[in-house]
Amino acid sequence: MIRSAREPFLGSRPNQLLVESMPNSVELDDFERVIMSSALAKGKVEYSDVSGQLDLLIREKSLTKGSWDMYNQIVAKLKRMELLDEKNRPNPVRLSALPAEFLQDGICKTHKRIEELEKDIERVTKEKTDIQSQIYTLQRDRNQLTERLNVLAPPTKRIRQELLEYNIDSYLGYELAAKLSETTKNDLKDAMKCLRGGIATPAAMISLRAAEDVVRKYYELKFQEKPVRIGLKDILDRLMERSDVDKTLVNYLHYIRTKRNEAEHPEKIFTQEESEETFITVTNAIKEIYSQP
Repeated sequence: MIRSAREPFLGSRPNQLLVESMPNSVELDDFERVIMSSALAKGKVEYSDVSGQLDLLIREKSLTKGSWDMYNQIVAKLKRMELLDEKNRPNPVRLSALPAEFLQDGICKTHKRIEELEKDIERVTKEKTDIQSQIYTLQRDRNQLTERLNVLAPPTKRIRQELLEYNIDSYLGYELAAKLSETTKNDLKDAMKCLRGGIATPAAMISLRAAEDVVRKYYELKFQEKPVRIGLKDILDRLMERSDVDKTLVNYLHYIRTKRNEAEHPEKIFTQEESEETFITVTNAIKEIYSQP
């Protein structure tokens, strides 16, 4: 089909023809003015920006519709009128259809909004600078405290630091800890405190003292008598003679006894790693003793 010279070709400029088909000027009701005014001032209308004004208008006009429903209804209408685009922003192509005084008012509000945003930028920039300064100060304080802490309490070598934060009941397990004497539990608690603080030699000595108390309780259990005036070596030798005692366990306890003898020498100094190893050895021995039938 041959198109006449006067017949418009709709495929070439559909948007332009659609706009030309809309009225050259529009009159807005109160609800539409609220929404378009907010859109012009902020570049986009959102319900939270106009809900208060819409509620007020609804009460003034004694309407039953809620502000959210009214908002959606008006926005949909303004989109059909092409005053708002799909993202609820003013359509610049159609702004000329709005009354001049309304546009002037919108321009004033836009200028005011720009000033508010510029002040917000200044405030945020200042806050950012202040926060960065605080972060720098906190980082410096943290580094200084970390250095000081490493001097006062060196990092642990064999035992995770968080394990030493527990009480002895949690470390050994409540069932096993309940079987220990108060003397043993207190010694192990003190050893853990020393290990946390990097006080290595006292931690090792206290751990070894706890081990002797456990061995003496084990002897009392097996012989049904307290080991009065009997040294640790003699206790272990007598335990070794019993058929119901694990010989490997007794040899392990002899090893702990030799470590205790070393600790009693005035010149003996334990490193942090040696002290932690001693604590592990003692607690393993305790677990083994109380696992015996």
